[in-house]
Amino acid sequence: MRDFYTDMRDFYTDMRDFYTDMRGFGSDMRDFCTDMRGFRSDMRDFYTDMRGFDSYMRDFFTDMRGFRSDMRGFGSYMRDFFTDMRGFGSYMRDFFTDMRGFGSYMCDFFTDMSQVLNIV
Repeated sequence: MRDFYTDMRDFYTDMRDFYTDMRGFGSDMRDFCTDMRGFRSDMRDFYTDMRGFDSYMRDFFTDMRGFRSDMRGFGSYMRDFFTDMRGFGSYMRDFFTDMRGFGSYMCDFFTDMSQVLNIV
């Protein structure tokens, strides 16, 4: 009978540890979802900029047909093009920063899951 109580106490301790790990996992998932909302916002801004880039490229090729007559228009669109490319670099940097955070959360997730599997 004493062994039964010892086993039950150990089981209770294991379950308490398991629920503690699950709370940590829930917190990690909440942080991950928050980061994904930021990533989605960054991607929406990126696609908006890409639509603007498409417009600049269309205008660029239109101006290239009239290249001899209007070099100033070409220079203006090239300046806008490189300004947009700088913005693209910024969004790509944000994207890779978000991906680094995603990798960190996935590592935490698999660590928590390995602890759960070790308890069970």
